[in-house]
Amino acid sequence: MKKLLYILLILGLQLSTFAGNADKEKSREKVVAGKVVDAFGESIAGAKITIPETGEVFYSDFDGHFKFSVKTDKEYSISVNTLGYKPLELKSTRLTAFSDFSLTSL
Repeated sequence: MKKLLYILLILGLQLSTFAGNADKEKSREKVVAGKVVDAFGESIAGAKITIPETGEVFYSDFDGHFKFSVKTDKEYSISVNTLGYKPLELKSTRLTAFSDFSLTSL
């Protein structure tokens, strides 16, 4: 019985340590959500949002909304583009939790 309690105690400590590391990893990430719009504030569905350094690609939904996360320990380039609009390039350090991307037509 004592061995079982000891094993459970050790497992519990290891799991809490693992959870603590996961929390630290999440704290180094910034979640960015917003909307892709045109010059008139109209939603742009299906806009491609790319982070070239990581190879990650996201798309705005039917209403132009998007959500993704970037690590805060490095600066990333963010590229937003879709047909009929000039590509938008910006740095991840300029992003806030709620960032709207405004594209201008060609």
